[in-house]
Amino acid sequence: MGMPALAYKLIYGANGVRNFESMILGMSGIGPIKETLIGAVEGPEKARKAWLKKMEKWGGAAT
Repeated sequence: MGMPALAYKLIYGANGVRNFESMILGMSGIGPIKETLIGAVEGPEKARKAWLKKMEKWGGAAT
């Protein structure tokens, strides 16, 4: 997403994420659901690579 994650959560209430979780995943019986919001991905390349590495680590731990 192009805006900071905190702004998305506070200003918009993470409406798109909540709708996807309840309407699509919830109705399909998928749960529990946890999300990680990462914003301003158009920032520095170094920061983006750090986020990707962190997500790989968390994804591996979720199995």
